[in-house]
Amino acid sequence: DFEPRQEELAVTLRDTVRILHARWVTVAVVVVAAMTIAVAWASLIQSTYTTSTRIFIATQSATDGQDAFSAAQLAQSRVVSYNDLIMSETLATRTVKRLRLQIAPRDLAKKVGASAKPDSVVITLSVTDPSATNAAFLANALSEDFVSMVHDLETTSTDSGPPAVRPLIVQRAVEAKIVSPHRSKVILFGLFVGLLLGP
Repeated sequence: DFEPRQEELAVTLRDTVRILHARWVTVAVVVVAAMTIAVAWASLIQSTYTTSTRIFIATQSATDGQDAFSAAQLAQSRVVSYNDLIMSETLATRTVKRLRLQIAPRDLAKKVGASAKPDSVVITLSVTDPSATNAAFLANALSEDFVSMVHDLETTSTDSGPPAVRPLIVQRAVEAKIVSPHRSKVILFGLFVGLLLGP
């Protein structure tokens, strides 16, 4: 049984090579056409970039173990609400007004994301935009306004000392990375389709 299978496989491979040899012009034309369409499509799709900053939620210095635990609990509880604040129109409005941006706060808020690992006191603020430069600029601006807003929220007229919670920007946005489209994947898909349709 093994030898007939080998012969059958050899015949199939020979048939495939013969078909490709006989139709190489058609295969080449189809592949080139598919690749051309893929390249054109990839160039027409608007690129999207994302970048992020990291914000540490600091608390007042603790004097003993119990105070340290309470301070950590306080910071972690703030992280959840701060995530919502970062993605809110309230923060976006603050940034739009300060920088006099030509964008509606609602539209700016849609570009913003916030995340934090469980039990973490570090928030990642991310911005997605068609411009890599603009994404980094907005991420840094929003982070600065977030710090300012939290300071206002955590400070009252009766407070004599620093606020209990104080966010610190520990990593600014420098370079944005492209998230879509993945042009190389689109082009490879075009090659695959061409080879599939060619024979």
